[in-house]
Amino acid sequence: MAEKKIINGVLHAVIAIIFNQENKVLMFLRKGEKWEQGWEPIKGAIHFGESEEEAVLREIQEEAGLKNVRIIGKLPDFYWGEKPWKNGKLKIKSRVFVCKYLGGEIRLGEPEHLGYKWMDVKEAKEKIWLTQKVRKNLIEEAFKFYLNAS
Repeated sequence: MAEKKIINGVLHAVIAIIFNQENKVLMFLRKGEKWEQGWEPIKGAIHFGESEEEAVLREIQEEAGLKNVRIIGKLPDFYWGEKPWKNGKLKIKSRVFVCKYLGGEIRLGEPEHLGYKWMDVKEAKEKIWLTQKVRKNLIEEAFKFYLNAS
């Protein structure tokens, strides 16, 4: 198993916000620890020796079974979070990628996901559990980026 990239108490990770031709975003229903339940985009840790782009494409394939996704670009700012770790908290520094779904069957590959749904931006913004005060509009930021880059 590849080692997750943790440097100085910070886990380096990626988030993939995937839009389809109808401008809907792919969201997954997560059943995890109490602090991480609800709807989320694909996310996961970068492994040592892996680029951010390699990590996001690997996570998309592992969690959704998708190979036919194009990276449109990445948001300029990182998404910061934290989770319980050892006897404290682990900071998480995530690069947010905006992607376009080009086709293929979605297959859940991770046991923590119970299902998926294509949501409009408003619904995804309301339901996403990944939020912090300064990045409350993460889905809207990604959508604006997607529209400007498409």
